[in-house]
Amino acid sequence: MKAKCIENKLNNTNFTIGKIYELFKDGIRTDCGGICCDFKDYNKPKSFNVGNVFDFGMCKFKIV
Repeated sequence: MKAKCIENKLNNTNFTIGKIYELFKDGIRTDCGGICCDFKDYNKPKSFNVGNVFDFGMCKFKIV
């Protein structure tokens, strides 16, 4: 699965707006050396369907 960063609220360096990231059921890969950040119960996407939008790491992503 893939997710596109569509908003970066703090302009942090973990994610880049417009970039597509590898998405897993338990986390998402970041720009920080390809590290996979794990989801927790409170920030795990409710659905992994294409088009779903979710927040993670002060950013917003759309599943593509």
